Amino acid sequence: MATAYKELVQQLQNLEEHLAVNNPKLLPIVPLIRRHNLERYKAVSRSTRKGKKLSGQIELILMTLRLFLQSIFSSQDDESGYRYFLFDHAVKRNFSTAAGYTNRLMDGLAHFLNNRGKCLLGEYLTDVSQWKSSKSIPTINLFPINLFATLCIRLGLGQRAASYCTKEISYIEDLIKERNWTSIFFDPKVISQDLVRILFLREAFTRLLENHKLHLVFNFCYYSKEAFGLTLACKKLGILCIDVQHGTQGSTHPMYASYPSIASAQTRQLLPGIFWVWSKAEEQHIQDWDSTYLQSVIKGGNPWLAFYKAQNSVQITQDESKESTILVSLQEPQHYHSSYLEELIRRTEGDTHWQWLLRAHPLYPELELELTEAFSDMENVKVMGINKQDLYQQFIQANLHITGFSTTCLEALEFGLPTILIHHNGKDYYQSYIENSYFQYAPDLDTCLEVMKNGSFEVPPKELLQGDQSTVEAAIKIIDP
Repeated sequence: MATAYKELVQQLQNLEEHLAVNNPKLLPIVPLIRRHNLERYKAVSRSTRKGKKLSGQIELILMTLRLFLQSIFSSQDDESGYRYFLFDHAVKRNFSTAAGYTNRLMDGLAHFLNNRGKCLLGEYLTDVSQWKSSKSIPTINLFPINLFATLCIRLGLGQRAASYCTKEISYIEDLIKERNWTSIFFDPKVISQDLVRILFLREAFTRLLENHKLHLVFNFCYYSKEAFGLTLACKKLGILCIDVQHGTQGSTHPMYASYPSIASAQTRQLLPGIFWVWSKAEEQHIQDWDSTYLQSVIKGGNPWLAFYKAQNSVQITQDESKESTILVSLQEPQHYHSSYLEELIRRTEGDTHWQWLLRAHPLYPELELELTEAFSDMENVKVMGINKQDLYQQFIQANLHITGFSTTCLEALEFGLPTILIHHNGKDYYQSYIENSYFQYAPDLDTCLEVMKNGSFEVPPKELLQGDQSTVEAAIKIIDP
């Protein structure tokens, strides 16, 4: 799969290079094509996921549609005073607290921004109970924005545009077949429908930004359809849009691999004005895209990590009494290596001093049930509820961290917790970290067991860490002097 992933990125870049020379008017949809291929790569069966009851859906739609339309289409008084808009479409990044619920991406940055201006958060909430929960930062539920776009499309308002788009971009379909770029997934009809949806989303976001008189937008994943619509609205109004790093980046990630035509304004239509990255490694990666893009990346640190440390006065040391605890950060189902992980744990079954904490990815909580059943006979393996607990406290309690290639490995560095990477993407994304022994890579079970028992890890320099409050504050001052 590693070879296939690299091959996909290479073919996407080849396609872009061809369009830049032969059909540059199609360059604006390059990020959307990349997104489609990323989603196809990540696709998993959703058949086991339980749908929401119809009554809950109706309650959600009626309640949020009223609030959303009131916010979008009603005039706002000047006293609201919002300066910043922060948007995250992934509701499952939220977790409950005694005070309500928290978004571990947005709330940290909002804390620092609130020292300079008032923040408005936009979340894609589909859980009625969560929307009814208290939230200390003003928040608008943007779930109905897709209902608005869907309604427009169902009424046929974008049919002519979709037909025109399909005809225009069929050139790409023919090119892919001609060049035998078999790794690229491309469906002109789906791309066209998404383009029309994005344009409707642009209009809705334009109204929101205008009515709230917002000055800066921070987006926590620039490549969702909603985010593309928001980016276009920002560019229409001349508002700076910043993509804040939310997870793994690297040369084999379709959305963060270099854009060969990045110097073209057409390619940048769906791209943010600035990429906010966590550390020097990601900053250098995006700077390597093209010298003309150097001013569009800022090393701002991890705002949530910086906020957490500021609020909790965390002592970044290991708890020696928990030296036998291994924390495993899982990812999408196709990436967590079920057979590898199960055999690894089974091979340590005789070593009763090992305690395993298996933390399911927040977007795939159903993994908890599967893993609980798989290890039901082992008392030293804990699964249920682990992903609801404080990740950073688990870093302090554990003495070893194992993951495929999750960015939790970068956060773990702040807590002095060594990480073993067991997925080939980890080797690609964090090659320099592995070469300097900040992480260890274990492609097979024997290597992993050896590293667990005898592996050595180096302490990374400060510039590779992410949780410095002054770094976050300095980035904000650069963006908003």
